[in-house]
Amino acid sequence: MFGSVAYGRACALLSDGTVKCWGYLDGATQSTPVSLSGITGAVNMALSVTSDAGTGHYCIYQSNSSVMCGGSGTEGQLGNSASADTLWTAPVVVTGITNAIGVYVSSTGNSPIRSAMSCALLSDGLIKCWGSDLAAGRMGDGTLGNVKNYPVNVASPVVNAVDLSLSQINGGTYNSHSCAVQANGIVKCWGYGMQGQLGNGSLLTSRAPVTVLGITNAVKVYTANTASSTDSGRSCALLADGTVKCWGYLPGNGITPIPTAIAGIANAIDFSMTQDNAQGSFSGHYCAVLSTGSVVCGGAGSDGQLGNGAATSTYWLSAPIVASGVTNAVKILVTGTAGGG
Repeated sequence: MFGSVAYGRACALLSDGTVKCWGYLDGATQSTPVSLSGITGAVNMALSVTSDAGTGHYCIYQSNSSVMCGGSGTEGQLGNSASADTLWTAPVVVTGITNAIGVYVSSTGNSPIRSAMSCALLSDGLIKCWGSDLAAGRMGDGTLGNVKNYPVNVASPVVNAVDLSLSQINGGTYNSHSCAVQANGIVKCWGYGMQGQLGNGSLLTSRAPVTVLGITNAVKVYTANTASSTDSGRSCALLADGTVKCWGYLPGNGITPIPTAIAGIANAIDFSMTQDNAQGSFSGHYCAVLSTGSVVCGGAGSDGQLGNGAATSTYWLSAPIVASGVTNAVKILVTGTAGGG
């Protein structure tokens, strides 16, 4: 399994269900891996990507379906009914969760503005979240402006959820959004929506989930938020027919509040797009794995990230570029930075 990497630190989930981390932990450099206490049956881990060296948190769900979180906790993002940090190596149990099947965390923003959040996908199809809800109602429970240091339910418009994505907080702003896929293929989004990233045809923010237009066969959803004061967020969904639809602020295409298919992608089996994008009208990129094993990429390409041997870019919704020399891919991962796409 892949280890998880964040600002100045890394963690690995081991075959015996324990987790070891190293790097910048608890205000000091830890150059050799150390174990996290109380973790004996880890199934998966989510590690926040932070812009400040001393911040960041993580959550782990275990084989008994409980969730434990550790690290920065002053915004309630550890979910143990307290708002305090823990030692990185001493996670705490999240209150009241006994049936988790997935965990998700969002990054903090630049100091002094931070807005961290965590969520768990539950076996009954519900979603619970905890942490700071200062970011345009992104907790999804219909409220705004509170720190919730215990799990709360995302509002009932989301049922039978099978996937979840939380956009990251960048650029010292509070604004982000979240999206979930239901078992019936419908996508729901909530939070900041001023660039159409909620996909319901409006440019309005919503504190409760709204239905994304025209999608009934989604299998996975992706969200992103730029590192700019304009918060140019976007969302995409991989559909069961192998197509990909996106909405929100799309580089080259502008604000697109209704989901629109990326041209030329008809048989995708995996998709990934940058979460942490640069400020500017043309930032962020994506790649998709096709059933043939080839990879196609689109969006910003000034650093060669489209993989075609050139520093060229494409409009987000235009036909993507084929990455050179890749013919047997099965999964794709992409990343960006606060200073590049």
